[in-house]
Amino acid sequence: MQLELTQDQLDFRREVQAFLSAELPPELARKMARGEPVTKAETHEWTQKLARRGWAAPNWPAEHGGPGWSLIQRHLFDVECRLAHAPYVSGFGFVMVGPAICKFGTPQQQ
Repeated sequence: MQLELTQDQLDFRREVQAFLSAELPPELARKMARGEPVTKAETHEWTQKLARRGWAAPNWPAEHGGPGWSLIQRHLFDVECRLAHAPYVSGFGFVMVGPAICKFGTPQQQ
C-alpha cells in the first residue's frame, strides 16, 4: 500500500493551491470560514472561475466535460478547496442531473 503522494500528485496539489490563491476572493473565503451566507452572485462567479479552468464538474469524466481526474486528484482538489474555504461546487446540474445523464442518458443527451 502506497501512503505517500507521487511527484505528479504533489504537483497537482500545488497547481490547485496556486489556483485557489490567485482566484478565490479573500472575502468569499472569509465568509465561508465563518459560516456566513454566500450570495447567488458570489457562487455563480466562483463557479465561472472553476468552469474556465475546466474544474466546475470535478467528478465528471473527461468525455462529458469534466477534468477526468483520478480518485486521488479528486480527493486532493476537495481537500485543498476545504482548506482554502472555497464554496462547494453548486448547482443541481453539476451534482445530480449531469452525473445521471452521463450514466443513463442517450448519446445525444450526453
